[in-house]
Amino acid sequence: RVILTRDRNLLARRLTVPALFVDSLTPKDQLTQVVEHYGLEFEKSKLLSRCSACNCPLARSVPASGLAEDAAVPELVRASVDEFWPCQDCGKVFWMGPTSSSAMDFIQGMDSIKFGKESEADTFDE
Repeated sequence: RVILTRDRNLLARRLTVPALFVDSLTPKDQLTQVVEHYGLEFEKSKLLSRCSACNCPLARSVPASGLAEDAAVPELVRASVDEFWPCQDCGKVFWMGPTSSSAMDFIQGMDSIKFGKESEADTFDE
C-alpha cells in the first residue's frame, strides 16, 4: 500500500509506508502522475471490481431478487437496475448508474492509461 497525498506535513513525518506527493489539483492530472510514477497498467475487466469502502473484490453480479432485503439500495434503483455487485465483506452494494458510468468513461478516456492483456478468468459476465 502507498499513501497518495497533497499534504506536505504528512510527508514530513516518518511514515512506515511508502508515500507519494501528488502535485496536481485536478483528478485527471493526479491519476496521470500516479500511473506514470508507478508504471501502472489496467485491465478493463477489473475496473470498478473492488469495493470502494473496504477494497475487497466484488462478487459476481446478482439480480435484485438476489439482494438481501436490508441491502442499502433505493427502491427505485432496485426496481430499474438488472445487475448488482455486492461486497461479500462489508455488504456495500454497487450497480452501474450515472456515477459508475462516468468513472468508466473518465478512466477509459485518459491517454496516459495503458490497458494490459485481459485475463479471461477474471472477467465479469456481461
